[in-house]
Amino acid sequence: STTPEAASFLESFEAPAVAARLAAPNYVHLIAESSRDLRGYISLRDGQHLYHLFVQPEFHGQGIGRLLWQHLLQVAGPGTLTVNSSLLAVPVYRSFGFVPSDEPQLHCCPPFVPMVYAGGS
Repeated sequence: STTPEAASFLESFEAPAVAARLAAPNYVHLIAESSRDLRGYISLRDGQHLYHLFVQPEFHGQGIGRLLWQHLLQVAGPGTLTVNSSLLAVPVYRSFGFVPSDEPQLHCCPPFVPMVYAGGS
């Protein structure tokens, strides 16, 4: 059985939750696609929180995440951005200029590292 926190996280990926975010005015969504494939996706909540960044595994290492990030920065404009990075994604976000803003939140499901981007880089 899953914990309530895990269940809530998993529900955030179900179709009704995704559809609600896509329609919500406080989210910006960008995608990277080819003629045949969705390659990556990034979203920003409330103009300041990087909510999701995903790149299809077969397209990892091709700069798609960085391209999405650069486009999102243009949309977001100047200012501080935050992200709750998965433990495995911390190096990627560091390469974008994020730095940890708190200790890893290991008790959460999933565990994450709060990070902040203050421009530059």
